[in-house]
Amino acid sequence: MIPLSKAAQSSGINLRHLRSLCQAGRIPGAQFSGRMWFLPSGWAITPGMTKITDRNGFKAWSSLRRAVYNDDRIEEVEGGGCDEGRVFIHLAKGYWFGQYEGTSSRTVGSLAELKYALSLIEAKS
Repeated sequence: MIPLSKAAQSSGINLRHLRSLCQAGRIPGAQFSGRMWFLPSGWAITPGMTKITDRNGFKAWSSLRRAVYNDDRIEEVEGGGCDEGRVFIHLAKGYWFGQYEGTSSRTVGSLAELKYALSLIEAKS
C-alpha cells in the first residue's frame, strides 16, 4: 500500500481529485486508515460505468445492465461492501431520489427495488 500523496505525485494526478475518487469508490482496494488514504500497488481508476465492481449474488444483473448503462442519470453501480446481494446506485450530479430529498445513493437487491428506485429519480431544481 502506498500513501495517497505519493500516488498523486508519481501519477501527476491532482491530490484532491485522487481523494475524491477514493471517497467515491472509484479506486479498487483504496483504504482509509487514521487520517490518510492508501492505495494498493498497481492501482487504477475504474471508469464510472464501464463495469459493475462486484456481483455479490445480485439476482437481476441483466436487467440492471439494461437499465443503467443507457441512463445518463446514473453515475455508478457499486457492489463492493454490500451484503446480501445488494448493490449501490450512485446518481450523477444534478439528480437525487425525489422521495428522499438530498439522497443521491440507494441500495437495491431485486428487480422490483431497481424499478422503484429508477422511478424516484428527479433532477434537482
